[in-house]
Amino acid sequence: MKNRIFSLFYRLIRFTSVHLLFIYQWILGKPKDLESIIDFGDRNLSFIYKKVPFIYNFKIPSGIQVDLFNLTFPSPLTAASFKLEPEILDIWLKMGLGSVTLKTVTENKRTGNKRPRLQQIKYKGHSTLINSIGLPGPGIEFLAKNLSDFQLWNYKRPVGISIGGDSKKEYVENSKKIIKALKEKKNYFLELNISCPNTTSGKTLADNLFDLEHTIDEVRKFSDQVISIKISPDMTTKNLQCIGEIAKSASRCFINAGNTQFKTIKELGISKDLFAMRGGGISGSFIFPRMLKIVELYSGMGLKVMATGGISEPSHVKSAFEKGASLVGMASALIMDPFCIPKINSKL
Repeated sequence: MKNRIFSLFYRLIRFTSVHLLFIYQWILGKPKDLESIIDFGDRNLSFIYKKVPFIYNFKIPSGIQVDLFNLTFPSPLTAASFKLEPEILDIWLKMGLGSVTLKTVTENKRTGNKRPRLQQIKYKGHSTLINSIGLPGPGIEFLAKNLSDFQLWNYKRPVGISIGGDSKKEYVENSKKIIKALKEKKNYFLELNISCPNTTSGKTLADNLFDLEHTIDEVRKFSDQVISIKISPDMTTKNLQCIGEIAKSASRCFINAGNTQFKTIKELGISKDLFAMRGGGISGSFIFPRMLKIVELYSGMGLKVMATGGISEPSHVKSAFEKGASLVGMASALIMDPFCIPKINSKL
């Protein structure tokens, strides 16, 4: 009952805030920019957390724990890699996530792509988000310096560190720096984000599977930490299968299926003044069917899989489990209504 009441209030406040801010932006002659709403929502979550923290306290039910290699997830629900703010991640863990994956980190500090770069749209009957944020972040040196001090470790739940890069060398060096920074920690996994096109060259490790295999081999020379390979729903079946074979040959490796699905603004019917880039990745319910097919493919190969894409209801989680998933990753749903976390946990 508690989560239903707070969920209703959250969605009502979010709906009102979105429309008021869009009106404000219209009055000022600015384009709609959903990112401002996200920032506003994060500030409010943090403000409420400081004033009445009990609102976010939910106990994870017993009996839904997932063991993956040497990692124990008290709930199969995880936050996909799109946030780095420790306080927001802390709130989601209090609400019942079994794990969080930090926003993908690259070698250098990035401001990301030109705004507006995040919008909520309707596409083929689905309410979805489109983003081309561009991996803004503080860079690997900053994260490596501060990571071990994050409060997230106090929950004793696995933390995913998502690694990005412009080359196999950068992936390896970034991984080394994280592993060195976390030499006193064991409760984490490395995520190789090989599917995000927001690189300097526009290419990823998925474009050269030899480089992916080499990267994993190099990381294995200095660490046996669990590795996740984050793939894209845009990949061909043959490419997905090849990545699966690489994961099978590596020890303690699972697949994160997957990422956003690329669409041009022309396909989506979005005007250039509402989205600065020529296209972006859509998330949410539209990509759910594709994600299930990929989960089924990899589970059929005997691999452990995290199902990411369109998860927002207990029925979605159950469908992912039926296809062979061990964990589920969430992103859009956490933006729309984080109170879905205790709701889903209570139904598993």
